[in-house]
Amino acid sequence: MEGGRDYISDKGWNELPLSKFHYINNGVKLDEFYEEIKNNAFTDPDLDDENTFKVVYAGSIRTANNLSSVVYAAEKLKGNPRIKILLYGDGDDRPILEKYCSDHGVNNVVFKGQVQKKYIPYILNKCNLSILNYKKAKTLKYGGSQNKLFEYLAAGCPVLLTVDMNYNIVTTNNCGIALDDPNPDKIAKAILDFSEKDKKELKEMGERAKNIAAEYDFNILTQRLLKIMEETLNG
Repeated sequence: MEGGRDYISDKGWNELPLSKFHYINNGVKLDEFYEEIKNNAFTDPDLDDENTFKVVYAGSIRTANNLSSVVYAAEKLKGNPRIKILLYGDGDDRPILEKYCSDHGVNNVVFKGQVQKKYIPYILNKCNLSILNYKKAKTLKYGGSQNKLFEYLAAGCPVLLTVDMNYNIVTTNNCGIALDDPNPDKIAKAILDFSEKDKKELKEMGERAKNIAAEYDFNILTQRLLKIMEETLNG
């Protein structure tokens, strides 16, 4: 996390000089990512439906991911037939949330189940909005470094973070928004606002997302690590 130095300072570990701490973020291997988009198409009628605004989540469906708030948000949007929320992944919370959707007629959420990782780039490339959803946590003051975030960015799709964090590359680079609280009303409003944006504006946000992803290509991050190691050895 980019705020790692802040953590050291907050702990009062003054005997550890901050000059010895370096920050290298998580990232994505872009050449492989774009090759998988090209070579691993995923057949899914919901993804191919040009008449819907597709909100995609890809990852675990467990308590930490707080997807109940997304399902409750979808319930508030079920009167809008254009919006569809596609959840790719599995976990302990999935059957609970599926039952809730069935019992409450939430028909704009589709649980896609687990898919092979090689299909994720294609899936993300076909969505209109990607969603990164968590519970609020104290550690977010130091930033975030989630694998899926960099895949979302590489796909060239606007990102909705349902919790804000410091050192937020999404909001800093205007390729999405972050909410101050992951409650269903705010999530529903954010999704609706995105669905009503001009296509040109969404495309520009997506282009900015791809541009920032290029800075977090593992090839670049590796060179940064090598530079730090060389400077340390030569120092």
